[in-house]
Amino acid sequence: MICGNTVLYGATGGRLFAAGRAGERFAVRNSGAEAVVEGVGAHGCEYMTNGRVVVLGSVGPNFGAGMSGGEAFVLDVEDHFLDRYNPQMVDPARVTLGSPEDAVLRGLVESHAEATDSPLARGILERWEHVLPLFWRVIPNTTPAAKRDSQAMIHVPQWTPRAPIVAGEGMAASRASTALALRWLKEHGQQPGRAMQTASFSTSALQGTCDDDVDQPDLSTRDVQGGTPERQ
Repeated sequence: MICGNTVLYGATGGRLFAAGRAGERFAVRNSGAEAVVEGVGAHGCEYMTNGRVVVLGSVGPNFGAGMSGGEAFVLDVEDHFLDRYNPQMVDPARVTLGSPEDAVLRGLVESHAEATDSPLARGILERWEHVLPLFWRVIPNTTPAAKRDSQAMIHVPQWTPRAPIVAGEGMAASRASTALALRWLKEHGQQPGRAMQTASFSTSALQGTCDDDVDQPDLSTRDVQGGTPERQ
């Protein structure tokens, strides 16, 4: 984990690129900042009203709770996102090559790679046409139709969780998630189906080896504006 809880609380602008995993309530009440991270804990993008967040890794439970504006993109290599987002106020949709969302997402991943030299971001960009179908775009279900209904978007119905969610994934699990994504990018060149159906390995199989597989570059921040949460 490279940054703690409630990072970007109430941010009104600026950009943040973090080549690692963030803690819980990442971008809570974000109202204008753009950010790229490589995983977040529980309650990501909670009460977000504007801005844009890209997560190049797994998310904790309750993603998007109370989110009323902005958008998020989540790379779902492990096929868990539909069990972890909050369906009350947001809808997930796939992103396809050549869509306006594709251009926005790729631009942010390119900026992340340039700012942090992230091996994960570089691998994604090298195999963009194969990785893009693994992304979800997450927007509030109150977003006007003109902004929601790109012809290149594939929407999904509300999903019933298929497995219990365990909060507080630990360091080993988060690093294993990144290692899984890196290894998948190296080993799979074909168009994927729904997330990881073609993969022949699991996150648990990487628990003992991921420390050697994943570099943890330093955090890069740029002109992030906003406040910090008050202590309770």
